Amino acid sequence: MKRVTFQIVVLSIVLSACVPPTPAPSPQVVTQSKIGLHIVPGRRTGFGAFLQSLIGANVHLAIVKAVDDLSPLREVERLMPGALTVGRLNSAVDPTTGVSWDLQAFKPEDFNNSPREAAEVYLYLVAAKWVEYSEVNIWELFNEYSSNLGWQGAFFIEMMKIVDSGEINLVLLAFSTGNFFERLHKISDMRIKLVLYAFSTGNPPLDEATIAEITPALRYAMAHGHYVSSHAYGGVLPGDPETLEDSYLALYHRGWYAMLPADARPQLIISEAGQSGGCCFIGTQAFVEDYRWYDAQLSEDDYVVGVAVWTLGNWGSANFQDALPALADYLISFEPPPPAPIRFPIYLPLILSGQ
Repeated sequence: MKRVTFQIVVLSIVLSACVPPTPAPSPQVVTQSKIGLHIVPGRRTGFGAFLQSLIGANVHLAIVKAVDDLSPLREVERLMPGALTVGRLNSAVDPTTGVSWDLQAFKPEDFNNSPREAAEVYLYLVAAKWVEYSEVNIWELFNEYSSNLGWQGAFFIEMMKIVDSGEINLVLLAFSTGNFFERLHKISDMRIKLVLYAFSTGNPPLDEATIAEITPALRYAMAHGHYVSSHAYGGVLPGDPETLEDSYLALYHRGWYAMLPADARPQLIISEAGQSGGCCFIGTQAFVEDYRWYDAQLSEDDYVVGVAVWTLGNWGSANFQDALPALADYLISFEPPPPAPIRFPIYLPLILSGQ
């Protein structure tokens, strides 16, 4: 036991010695827009030119989220370090057994109903990627997992406790692969924050029992600087418009967020938002105008960090790469708009599957 303790102390000293000096501040950002990007694997033609045009105008994106292919986040971090980057992994392969795991949801019965065991397994599976992409600011965990909300909350609390403690560096070092000193240097600079829940559009239900289930995890998240996320789409319900504007669910987050206790309201990321239920790109002009409307609405919600616009990459016909030049023009010319009226202030307690 003394030998193990000594090794941990030595590693902790080495890790603290590797912390680099505080970087110089970035140029002042012009925009206050909350519009950002969602990226999945596949084509994103024009992405580099899009970033360069924003940088030339001292405009930073509010948020950029990538799923599985995390290379765009590295490019964003290099060009505009003021942007918040969010990564998520859909799956991972156990390096010992070769078994593939779905990281979008963990069932309690697969972990002896132990949130701590589930958290340790999750960290074991993602450690190598987290170290490889140590520059990612925030890691989103599950995705649109609409059941076992209380157990999810307990799992999230265990995850947050681990990443908030000094033990996370040693855990990542033990489970990651590659050159020891290269990994040691990366891990010493990691400041990990997590995103909880990633509610599908129309979730969570607006009832007191559900809000009570999710409150403990969100209270811990708020106290320790973590985040919560949800999704928003137009074109989901029968008769619903294809756009976010005038859709029933675009501003659903206001309903459940208002029901939370004041000390359980961490910053919110709309980590997916799109048109036509997420299936289809609706054309450049309609696309930009829809997000202009949504941006105006989100400007009223100071707890919303940003929205990841669905999506660049190969997902059905949803790739909006053709709209990147027009979206850049909008962001560069952005001015805070006057508040727009909320057409549908009443939110139904729906349980829907988002995109």
